[in-house]
Amino acid sequence: MKHLIQSLIISIAVIGIATPSFADGDHEDRGWDRDKKEQSHHSKKDKHHGNPFDKIMEQLDDLNDKLDELLAEGVDLRGVTQNWDKKLDSTNEDTNGCNSDRFTCLWPTDEFPDGAAVRDNETGLVWERAPVLGGWEWTGAIDQCINRSVGGRKGWHLPMREQLGTMVDASGGYPAFPAVHPFINVDTPNPTNRYWSATTDADHLDQACRLLLGSGSLESVGKGSGDRVWCVRGSQSFDGQEINSLTE
Repeated sequence: MKHLIQSLIISIAVIGIATPSFADGDHEDRGWDRDKKEQSHHSKKDKHHGNPFDKIMEQLDDLNDKLDELLAEGVDLRGVTQNWDKKLDSTNEDTNGCNSDRFTCLWPTDEFPDGAAVRDNETGLVWERAPVLGGWEWTGAIDQCINRSVGGRKGWHLPMREQLGTMVDASGGYPAFPAVHPFINVDTPNPTNRYWSATTDADHLDQACRLLLGSGSLESVGKGSGDRVWCVRGSQSFDGQEINSLTE
């Protein structure tokens, strides 16, 4: 994170230095009055007084010091950038799978002292740590997440197919899930280990996609099937309600 911020600042600084300013002749061509030209002349002389890059580097050093102070205080910066371009290690956790490079446990409760929710630092999505056991039809699954409260927080929804797919470990293991993780009751290898997505099958509006966590595959099934619910909090493009109304 720190190196990324440094690189961005240096890039912006270099672009700023490389961008040409208007010369005095440009000002004259544009009809600027004599006072403006004199101000421009003095500003230009001041600009070349010393190396401007030294000032930029001084500001960069100040920023580095502030970043070091934040990191020393234990400020968590891992969830700041959410680009889906990272591949992080989940095996360097501190306890119960929490607080690895990939997974950060959030919002401790009496039932879950380490945290009732988990942020996936690869995507920035926040997942409920312990999905409720049971099976629901698709519309019931949507309602389950809408009404869910985890760690004293609302705003949950049934994940889209692509969001569910980010939890799959494609290395070929069974179940197709990270070997070390903080979730509870999620990767139990049994026939009920199937999770609804909010994505309706575009070719069959009476079907929706679900994730088979054992194999890591996605398939379409009738919306009347009874499958598990794993709610997420974060970006979402569609909750399925509108397409479902077309089939009623």
